[in-house]
Parts: sequence; structure tokens; C-alpha cells
Amino acid sequence: MSDALTDGSVFINDKAIPVVPGSVSRKKGRGETKVNTQSLGNGNVDIVTSTDVETSKSWFKLSMRVTEENADDVDTMKLNTGANSIRYVAGNVYENYEQMSVLGDPEIPDSNDGVIELEFEGKPLPA
Repeated sequence: MSDALTDGSVFINDKAIPVVPGSVSRKKGRGETKVNTQSLGNGNVDIVTSTDVETSKSWFKLSMRVTEENADDVDTMKLNTGANSIRYVAGNVYENYEQMSVLGDPEIPDSNDGVIELEFEGKPLPA
């Protein structure tokens, strides 16, 4: 039996980050696989595969509630382009994302139930 990954811990630059439950998504950065064919004649084909290295970057997404501290943390992360580290721990899963940058310009709504959505990209995780 396996446990679902539902309550992982997120640490960004060694600081524990409170996240909206169920908002964490991630990609390890293995890159997209391209599948092509080549003809062998008489209707026979051979398959050629490759990895698109342009897509070989990790991706991490999370949401945070709007608080003064969280808004300040988001600004620090945004200014730390290419140098953020994210550690994700859930059950027996331990992942370290390095050289991460905040994508876009995060929106911080003034709302009592507001949510800040963050997306990062960076160095792929080791295989």
C-alpha cells in the first residue's frame, strides 16, 4: 500500500513556507521525449527518440495565503533570480530544486481569502 502525497513540507531558501493544501505541483525536469520515424523501405519503419533539452528544466508551483510576511517572502524570492533553492519533503520523498527563479510577476491580491500563486523554473533534478 502507498500513501498519497497530500501534506508535503516546502522549504524555500531554508525557510519553512506555509502553502495552501493541495496547491503543490512539480516536475523534475527530465525534458520532453520526441519520437520520430525513419524508413527502412518496404513499409518498415524504425523509431528514433531524443530528449528536447530546451524543456529539461525543473518546475515547481505552490500557492500561499496573502499575509504581510508571505508577500515580503515572495518579493525576496522574485529578486533572488536563479538562486532560490526549494526542498520538498513528503513521506519518503525528498527533492531538492536548485537555481530556481520565480516566473512572471506574482499578483498579490488585497483580500481576506486571497491567494498568491507562484511558479518556479530551474535546474533539473539529478536522475
